[in-house]
Amino acid sequence: MVLSHEDIDHSGGAQSIINEIAVNKVMSSDTDISLNQDIQECLSGQKWVWDGVKFEILSPQANYFENDNNRSCVLRVSNKYHSLLLVGDIQKKVEKLLIRRLQNKIRTEVLVVPHHGSKTSSSQMFLDAVSPSLSLIPVGYRNRFGHPKLDVLNRFQKSGIRVLDTVQSGAIIVNFPVDKEDVTTTTYRKQHRRFWNK
Repeated sequence: MVLSHEDIDHSGGAQSIINEIAVNKVMSSDTDISLNQDIQECLSGQKWVWDGVKFEILSPQANYFENDNNRSCVLRVSNKYHSLLLVGDIQKKVEKLLIRRLQNKIRTEVLVVPHHGSKTSSSQMFLDAVSPSLSLIPVGYRNRFGHPKLDVLNRFQKSGIRVLDTVQSGAIIVNFPVDKEDVTTTTYRKQHRRFWNK
């Protein structure tokens, strides 16, 4: 289990999952999260392969002292043909660092949008470097921060990147084929429509 950082919207519910599913290892940028399990610090360069799928931590670097958001674990998941980048709540400062250090490794097909579409993240430079065809925004309905921000959504639209968010779609399942076939998505609200839905 990889928890990007300590914020409750990223680590909340982790203990419930651990109670129900066998979790051998927990990784996070914050090892002080209150769990009934030891937590290993995630650091750039850590990698493993499971069932033919490659997992690689791209950030944070060792001894990188920043706010919790910028110390989020950045995880790239890939197989031979497809890739997914999970970036937690990183902000523009770390986006620039990733571009400078790992230009080739951050290019990906599916991006989980940084910091829920906050204005502090998703710079044009980052979107150009990552160049995803699909982006996912995990966000709460009428959240107090007003995420995702309209100017961020406009940036994705102008870049030709398809956007799905959990407010409009509910749970989003991304299907990654084991061959060159296109990635497909299934959304809860579309699959479970009711007559009162538009």
